[in-house]
Amino acid sequence: MNDANDVLAPLLGLPTLPVVDWPDSDEVGLLHWKTRGLVEWAQGRPFVWVDDEISYAAQQWVSTHHHGPALLHRSTHVAG
Repeated sequence: MNDANDVLAPLLGLPTLPVVDWPDSDEVGLLHWKTRGLVEWAQGRPFVWVDDEISYAAQQWVSTHHHGPALLHRSTHVAG
């Protein structure tokens, strides 16, 4: 949840950034379960989503339903 602030923000010289508090979800299908909630949370504001599960379907859905800048970056999962 806050890993980006702990790991990425210092590397990029960013301040601590807001983090989405994900609700429980049982959504299934091609669209990642975080997608709708993230776009709703952003409310048209610019956002960046870094995740190892971002799909083409999520990218297309965000570009259609989010009316502001958005960067979706698929990361490589690293077991920890």
